Formats: sequence, C-alpha cells, structure tokens
Amino acid sequence: MHPVAAILILSCWLFAATNLDDLLVLVAFYASPAYSNLQIVAGHYLGMAVLFGVGLAFSLLKVALPAGAVGWLGLIPIAIGAKKLWELRRNLAPAAAEPGRPKPGLARPLVVAAVCLSNGGDNLAVYSSQFALRSGGDVAVMGLAFAALTGLWCLLAAGILTHPALGRAVRVNGHRWMPWGLIALGLWTLHGAGVI
Repeated sequence: MHPVAAILILSCWLFAATNLDDLLVLVAFYASPAYSNLQIVAGHYLGMAVLFGVGLAFSLLKVALPAGAVGWLGLIPIAIGAKKLWELRRNLAPAAAEPGRPKPGLARPLVVAAVCLSNGGDNLAVYSSQFALRSGGDVAVMGLAFAALTGLWCLLAAGILTHPALGRAVRVNGHRWMPWGLIALGLWTLHGAGVI
C-alpha cells in the first residue's frame, strides 16, 4: 500500500473514532434556528483547527495530557446547556422568539467551537500521540484529511435534518433536545476523564 494511502486511511479512522459524538452535537446545532449554517461550519472548523494545532504542539513538546485536566472542559457544554434550559424555561429561546433568524456576529461560531473543544479531550490525546510518531509530511496529510472530514461531518449532520423519518422530529424539537444533549455531553466528558 502506498504510504500516503495508509496515512489517509489512518486519518479517516482516527477522525471517525474521535468525532462520532460531534456528529450528534452538530445535528443539534443545525436543528436550532438560532444558528446559521455558516456559523455552525465556521465554529466547527475553528474548534477542529484548535484541537489539531494543540495536538501538534503537544506532540512536538512531547507533553502527556493528564486526563483529569482535559476532563474539566466538560463544564463548558454543561454551562451552555444550562443557559439554554433557562432560556427555554423563561420562553426566551431564540427558537421561540424569532424562528429561523440567527443573529450575526462571532458569538455563535465561538459557542460551536467551544463545544467542539470541550468534547475534544480524546482528540488531543489521540492526535498528540499519533503526530509524535509521524513525519511532518504525514502530519500535513492528516491535517488535510481532517479538514475534508470536518466538512463531510457538517454535511452529514445537515443531511440528517432532511431525512424523511428523522428530519421533521429534529427540526421541530431540536431546540428542546439541545440543552439536554449538551449537558449529557459535558457529563460524559467529565466521567470519561475520571473527574466524576
């Protein structure tokens, strides 16, 4: 097998293994009328770029990641989910106030990026260890593959909303499910890192 093909296969496997849960989070963001497609894609790319960059930096510095330290990032989606629950309770959620009208600005992409980062403890651990074993060329190929797969993940998540059976339920109730999903994601991150 050609070395580049082997790196591409490894990249696809690593990305899918560490980002399967991100697909569900992206679906929740796409279901929320408060976020535009551009805000979601930009935020997810920003989050993945930071994870890639930090993983690369850690590999160059040969830094071992203490699981507990990364696990505390789980508090970010819990806080965002709690805020969204409060807004729903007070009937101030963007979906209830202005359906289909996302607000412009950087705040929404940064929220998407923060959720991506908070769920990225496994990404950092896997990426840094793999990058430390690879040449600069291999890491560059992995970076290009991750960029393409990030776009594919966004397309898949958006496509779920057009699914005949799932799409309507997600579009109608997604803004109600999203806070609970974010809180569950945060708890999963805290538990997986041994914090709780």
